[in-house]
Amino acid sequence: AVRPAELAARPSPLADELRAGLAHMWASGAYADCRLVPSSGEEVACHRLVLSARSEHFDRLFAPTASAVTPSPIRLHLHVPRPVLLAALRHVYLEQPPPVSDLSHSELLALRGVARDWALHSLLHQTALALAETLCTRTVCSTLAACGREEARAGLAGTQPHPSTILLKEAA
Repeated sequence: AVRPAELAARPSPLADELRAGLAHMWASGAYADCRLVPSSGEEVACHRLVLSARSEHFDRLFAPTASAVTPSPIRLHLHVPRPVLLAALRHVYLEQPPPVSDLSHSELLALRGVARDWALHSLLHQTALALAETLCTRTVCSTLAACGREEARAGLAGTQPHPSTILLKEAA
């Protein structure tokens, strides 16, 4: 006979099965009820339930209202390159970190913007780490400028100098 303590010690297969199921649904497009369209125009099939569960932005966007229920697939046009959209969706569906070797510096910056807009806090953190890995003299200025714009949009500009700005002033 199995004791209750032994049952509690066994890991549940739910997380692994759910992750595998989501990966399959995203890869196959099965039951997709949403299409995200990057700037290239090639649609990507998605699932409103998954997007809503993982992103506060989509949860608000897809929230049912008394006046409108959308049973048919919806199409959202996004102003991001397809590789950026796919990297964001890999994170949403599979919790994969940004593919640093597959994205250019500007695409990583765009992915950071998507993470911010979609309220994907873990992706925001992961893109910051990925950008830090790619910093060099060629990219540091554009990265700092993008961070400054992001802080300004968030209403943080002017409250305190960005730590990297302090370091650059000290280095000069």
